[in-house]
Amino acid sequence: MRAFSTLLFVLFALSANAADRTVGTVSVQKGNNVSVNGEAPLSLTLDGKDHQSCQFLSKRAPDESHEFTWKEVTTTRGGELAEMLGDQLRSIDSLVVKGYVNDKDFHAMWDASLYGYLSVINLKNAVLENNAVPDTAFFHGNEQYEGSSHEIFYYIGLRKIILPEGLEKIGEGAFYQASALRQVNFPSTLRYIGDFAFNATKLEMNQLVIPEGVEEINQYAFAFCRKLKAQVTLPSTIKKIGEWAFYGCPITSINLPEGLESLGSLAFWDCDLREVSIPSSCHEFNEGWQFGFNRNLEKMHLPEGMTEIPDHFAVDCFRLREVNFPHTLKHIGEKAFSLCISLKNVDLPLGMQSLGEEAFSELEALEQIVFPASMKSLGKNSCSYWKNIKRIYCAAMEPPVCDPTDGGVFSGFDFPDGLNTPVVYIPKGTINKYKDTSRNCMGWEKFWNYVEIDPSEFPTTAIDSPAIVETQSKDNSIYDLMGRKVERPQKGNIYIQNGKKFVAK
Repeated sequence: MRAFSTLLFVLFALSANAADRTVGTVSVQKGNNVSVNGEAPLSLTLDGKDHQSCQFLSKRAPDESHEFTWKEVTTTRGGELAEMLGDQLRSIDSLVVKGYVNDKDFHAMWDASLYGYLSVINLKNAVLENNAVPDTAFFHGNEQYEGSSHEIFYYIGLRKIILPEGLEKIGEGAFYQASALRQVNFPSTLRYIGDFAFNATKLEMNQLVIPEGVEEINQYAFAFCRKLKAQVTLPSTIKKIGEWAFYGCPITSINLPEGLESLGSLAFWDCDLREVSIPSSCHEFNEGWQFGFNRNLEKMHLPEGMTEIPDHFAVDCFRLREVNFPHTLKHIGEKAFSLCISLKNVDLPLGMQSLGEEAFSELEALEQIVFPASMKSLGKNSCSYWKNIKRIYCAAMEPPVCDPTDGGVFSGFDFPDGLNTPVVYIPKGTINKYKDTSRNCMGWEKFWNYVEIDPSEFPTTAIDSPAIVETQSKDNSIYDLMGRKVERPQKGNIYIQNGKKFVAK
């Protein structure tokens, strides 16, 4: 199996208008002349290099007199398709194959689509060797690329294929860069979709239903399917979605079922999702970047049990208005919600400890944020450029440590006359700590309007811990808000006894 390199490109679809018809056995049928029109793609990025001069061409010889032709063939063994078609191999537009099909036959169909007119293949009644569409069945780079830097790419004309029940595997790169492919079915027997299987095709469907039994959507499987404006339904058996799996697909919805364990980096980058709900079974997020650039995403639900939100998780989700932060959360990664310019309110739960660099930068609509008593550190520019911030709650008795580099945590805040400065609510008796620039909390001193409040006046997310409230037994023991047993409560602090909060007096 050849190793696929990372491929990013803008590929404009070839448009094919041949009809899907099947008549007769072995005999050739002809109809009205059908032209095949296409617009060449503009650019190709391969191995990280932008090949602006790359030409996208057809190897099919021009023939203005070509008439639409279809054919039905019944094979008795694998490997005889090319022989049965003979000189007609590169002249037929639509092909029905009944009987046995192996790798050699797939190569013949690829040849007919690259060098000839074949655009529709019907394998509904075929028996595929190993119950599989082979790896790179419709992609052979050594014949489709030319030039030392791949200056020329020859595309195939395949636009529709019907796959048979009994199919279990679609191999790696099976339809890789089949840039005219619009229609394909997924048999109920399918169990495996390989890396790059439909990468850069032009699949068009309103519903994409992955059959029960499939456990993994492999890396790049549907990446760059720019016409795939579908609602995606995943099976209950799915366990892993690989990196870049749906990158650049304008899918509008997808279910992520309980049982899903892993979401690869960039799996849903630059999609058109409106709402996302992560199941509690999902704990592996690799390097992050899963939902960035979903510019119509409005709601995101994160599960209890999640301890860290990865880097760039939802960066540039301009319409994101609603996201919950689980009580188990401890860290939010670099640029996780940067440029989510519609978020107005962020309530971070008790137990939360740190923000990565630019985690909440440029939240232009943000009016209120709550930092819990457990907050310990804020990364560089993590709270920068909040143009409409009105209220900041920080329940930490010790000001969270701030990274002072490049303008510090609160860069983009400028209140030279004290006007329009947000109100910063902090615990009673801590104002000198927050204004002390000699400490590791440089950045807090730039705010003018501090208000010291009783701990009970903070939003409950900043001081409450539902997990502790629900699990402590009624033994009259006293615990702090981090669940640690306390022998001598300090006056003015909040503690938990018998599952209830109280302020020590």
